[in-house]
Amino acid sequence: KLEGMVYPGRPRSTGKLDKRSFTVSGTGVFESYFEPISEFRKGDKSCERLPIITMSYDQLRGMHLYSPWAVRTWQYLAMPPQNFVAENQTLHQWFDPMRRKAHEIVKKYYRFHPEIIASVDKI
Repeated sequence: KLEGMVYPGRPRSTGKLDKRSFTVSGTGVFESYFEPISEFRKGDKSCERLPIITMSYDQLRGMHLYSPWAVRTWQYLAMPPQNFVAENQTLHQWFDPMRRKAHEIVKKYYRFHPEIIASVDKI
């Protein structure tokens, strides 16, 4: 159990949630261009005592829709009104803080493979 954690609650839904599965084949574009985000490796003995947290679809959706710190790519209809564009706000102004937050995340965690950087430096 995590102490001191706050979760915004289950999302209010007027209809049934539609969960979908899909299969991705191949090696993945992310690994082709970027270094791993974290040092975690599956089977790493140093991680055996760390808690593993799994979240339901409703919990993930609730965090995304209701958390003030979530980065959103558009206005989801299920979002609470306080997360929508305000009357005196343009869509650009609504997106700006999310774009800035997303930029900080990408800047902090995403790193190109060194050989890609070396290739770019040669151009």
